[in-house]
Amino acid sequence: MNPKGSKMVTKLLERLHFGRQEIKIADMLIEHHMRPISLGQAPILTDRAVYRLFRDIGDNLVDLMLLTLSDCYSYRRLKTKKTVELKKQKLVVKKLINRVFQ
Repeated sequence: MNPKGSKMVTKLLERLHFGRQEIKIADMLIEHHMRPISLGQAPILTDRAVYRLFRDIGDNLVDLMLLTLSDCYSYRRLKTKKTVELKKQKLVVKKLINRVFQ
């Protein structure tokens, strides 16, 4: 959970006159943005883990995947030893997005 980031985004979106639903979605995305990274570090991507993620995120899964990838690119790309992790994360995101559209 990232209460500091969530508070910052909530204040910013309120100041920009976003609706309650958009603010709620942004808050949820911030709260869960590390979950796909955790799934990518697991030895096996189980159906149960994918189901729980889908259940918790709902229709915003593609948005979460894009946020997760942008988060990974923002710091892992700068570290050359982390490129293997980045490739693995891209593969996990691709698998999850494919499951959304199946």
